Amino acid sequence: MRKSVADAPVQKVLRVIHARFREELDFHALAREHGISYSSLRRAVKTCTGLPPQHYLNRVRITRAKELLCDSGRPIKQVAEEVGIENPYYFSTRFRQYEEMSPRQFRLSLKPFDSE
Repeated sequence: MRKSVADAPVQKVLRVIHARFREELDFHALAREHGISYSSLRRAVKTCTGLPPQHYLNRVRITRAKELLCDSGRPIKQVAEEVGIENPYYFSTRFRQYEEMSPRQFRLSLKPFDSE
């Protein structure tokens, strides 16, 4: 398998996404910082992850949100803020887009049923 010149910068960008997912990321600036064009970055991220950069960032955020919803009783608004989404309504919309249920429904689906 031949390695592309862009492999190393893309791996660095993916690490940045995981480390700074709570922040608003400017992918054009990240591409410049790592010495590649935005279109090369977008193509390489999509090749590596199956998703364009912004969608991959959203997936990382939703994955972390699911962990928080499982492991804590934090309010959904707080979970949204902890994954970098200030508006809880926008967070719910994005969560539903990726998981096909609301954050509340997801949390309720984790609770064991009462047996009688």
